[in-house]
Amino acid sequence: MLLPPNIALMIWPVIVLALFMTMSRQSALSVGLVWGYLLLPEAFKIDVPLLPPLTKNSVTVFTVLVCLLLFKEKFSARGPQKSPSPLINEYPSFGILLLGLLVLMFLNEVATVLTNTNPLIIGSRFIPGLTVSDLISATVRTMVLVAPYFLGRAFFKTPEDHRKLLRSLVLAGLVYSLFILLELRLSPQLHNWVYGYHQHSFAQHVRGGSFRPKVFLQHGLWVGLFVLMVVLAAGGMSRNKAYADHTKWMLACGYLLVLLVFSSNLGALGLAILFLPLLWLRIGVQVRVAALVALLFVSYPAARQANLVPLDQISTFSSKISEERADSFMFRLRNEEILLERAFEKPLFGWGGWGRNRVFNEIGNDISVTDGLWVIVLGTSGWIGYLTFFGLLAAPLMMLPRVVKKHNIPPETAAIALIMAANLIYLVPNSALSPLAWLLTGALAGFVQYRQGAKVSNVNAVAEPSDMSRVSPYTRFPHGPTRDVAVSAQGSLSDTRTGRFHSPATSMP
Repeated sequence: MLLPPNIALMIWPVIVLALFMTMSRQSALSVGLVWGYLLLPEAFKIDVPLLPPLTKNSVTVFTVLVCLLLFKEKFSARGPQKSPSPLINEYPSFGILLLGLLVLMFLNEVATVLTNTNPLIIGSRFIPGLTVSDLISATVRTMVLVAPYFLGRAFFKTPEDHRKLLRSLVLAGLVYSLFILLELRLSPQLHNWVYGYHQHSFAQHVRGGSFRPKVFLQHGLWVGLFVLMVVLAAGGMSRNKAYADHTKWMLACGYLLVLLVFSSNLGALGLAILFLPLLWLRIGVQVRVAALVALLFVSYPAARQANLVPLDQISTFSSKISEERADSFMFRLRNEEILLERAFEKPLFGWGGWGRNRVFNEIGNDISVTDGLWVIVLGTSGWIGYLTFFGLLAAPLMMLPRVVKKHNIPPETAAIALIMAANLIYLVPNSALSPLAWLLTGALAGFVQYRQGAKVSNVNAVAEPSDMSRVSPYTRFPHGPTRDVAVSAQGSLSDTRTGRFHSPATSMP
């Protein structure tokens, strides 16, 4: 053991503080959240009296929030950090919707506790009823979950912000690939070597004659999802030919895709093969695909209950790929069926924590396995909790088709939408939702709600060519002469309705 896990959790706030002292607010925020998730110990917590346990995610989120408050005056004194033009709240109703979902999410926690105060006695098993302490713990967990979402919405609204966010994600993926390659060669041991224990079963990460890396994340499936996100992020960056070095992003995408092939994550690899070609379609098609995936995901439990999902066909297809995968798929389906029956016994507010949403036999043995995040949320929080939880994730994706009819959407923003669509599909059989996904979705929410307005002294004035030359073609334009066709600094054209970009070979300023 190189570093005790409790020491690592205590050191991280000092590192994040140093980041905020030496970097810009956006850079410190993204680096603090991304690397806290990627490096800190898993399956470890510090018990604090009268408070929920401290984990890697809660330590990272609370430290970032405290630093934002401590350095608020410092960043305010520097003046505007983002764009030369003011931000206009174009869809205030969308902001009200997000706030309403957040408030309803917290109210649902209260209702879940109040409707589950009685203990459960099943055979020899005793499960306590929920109390005020459970409400406090649930509230803090919800705060930790959604904080990156609203941080992304507040600090990563614009296309330029999305570009920085994807660049940070890809660079993190390239560095993390070294750890993945090490575990591919030597077996998944890094967490054990550094922190002194395995965060998950080692046997689950042996795949034939190779290994499934888990590095410092909860499971190898989490590593697969992270690499999938980075592959799509690099593909989205390479899509923008306004960069003089856009081919470097393509090379990074190819390298990471090969890494994903060798990491033994069939689901993540399948999604990469499915979504990568979409990055080269029209922007409007990309955002509509993402919106459709979000809609189907939110309605998935209802479709399952109504037997509208073609499970037999999916099972037959998976058996053609691998009998082992088909058996695993059917095992998941059987568990989802019994967990759904359990969830619909308390459909509104769910069963709450302590495993009350699980299924036990007559002697009290647990006979269920919870894999998909959707069935976990539905069982613990009911339909209201499910719709508020996943409504926050799905709402920005479902709004983007409306935005693309009016404004320019750059390739980076469309790539984030596809990344989140892939995340939602991945959550059907898995529970691998990460703070990075919340941060990216929050960035989409900020983009949907706000747009950059042109700096003009008179609202009726027409921009001169010299003024237009200072406007980035990847900025959402206001209504008027610049709505349909925007002119870049190099004289290139971007059609905001089709999403096609025509840029010169020179790099953007």
